[in-house]
Amino acid sequence: MTIIQAIETLYKGYRFRSRLEARYAVFLDEAGIKWQYEPEGFQLPSGWYLPDFFLPEYGYVEVKPAPLTFVPMPKVYMAGRMDPAKCYRPFDVTAEDRDLGLWPLSTTQRLGPINIEYIGPYRGDGSADHGMVQDDRHIAPHNESAEKIFSRSLMGISRCDVFFALFEDLEAFGTLVELGIAYEARKDIFVGFTRPLNSGHLWFAAECADRCLYGTREEILAWFSARLDSKYPRSQDQRKIEDLAHHSQKDVTMCFGDPVSAISEQDDGGIADIGSGRLFSLLTTKTPAILRAATIARQARFEHGATP
Repeated sequence: MTIIQAIETLYKGYRFRSRLEARYAVFLDEAGIKWQYEPEGFQLPSGWYLPDFFLPEYGYVEVKPAPLTFVPMPKVYMAGRMDPAKCYRPFDVTAEDRDLGLWPLSTTQRLGPINIEYIGPYRGDGSADHGMVQDDRHIAPHNESAEKIFSRSLMGISRCDVFFALFEDLEAFGTLVELGIAYEARKDIFVGFTRPLNSGHLWFAAECADRCLYGTREEILAWFSARLDSKYPRSQDQRKIEDLAHHSQKDVTMCFGDPVSAISEQDDGGIADIGSGRLFSLLTTKTPAILRAATIARQARFEHGATP
């Protein structure tokens, strides 16, 4: 097996570890994006990691040769209590009114040692209980937020890879409906029953599940996270960028192949991101300015350490 050695390249006073990295520096300059090369490293759960670029306006960028090896995060719908005081999820699930569109929200969230693409459900605001439209006395009229939350939840279930439900009492009426919809849609279903809940009363719900677990909510979430980790294995590089996104609370973007290949998604090139997707949207919009910058970067010549 022949190993191709990366060529160290000088550009703007930086000694890049490879010519590919230098081309991305040229690309960022031509695109008018401020950058820093390897400004700092991090000791992460997955190991030591030194990101290639830090973009003050966009976060971190890692450059890799093609082909694209990024494994998409699983889309997970996590049904269960939505009351802010009782919510079992280890992250916030609030969506502001301006986000309450008809399409399901999708956000990167941390679940144990891994990142997931959380696809629902969401609350309408900090005090809402999953768009609750009833109280102890009567059924209240539906409002616009509740209708949007309901529609978005249905679409979230339809798009998810994995459906998870946590039952902590016998009053999870909405969760039972969501579980039935997921079962009918033939989703991969995980169900947890916290002790001392007698799941015998919920035997029908248990029959809908592919896998069940009994224990504390912490034990159940740890088990569920471990199963997702084994079902959707990531490379060491991908684990590191997911850890970096969680540790730094900044976006992380991976670019595969040279700038032209990455943006055009040709020759096994491509772009993957964790976070808000702002840089991803900018690059994949393929404006004339971005395409021109990518072409200039591909054609750049680095002779004897000189700048192009």
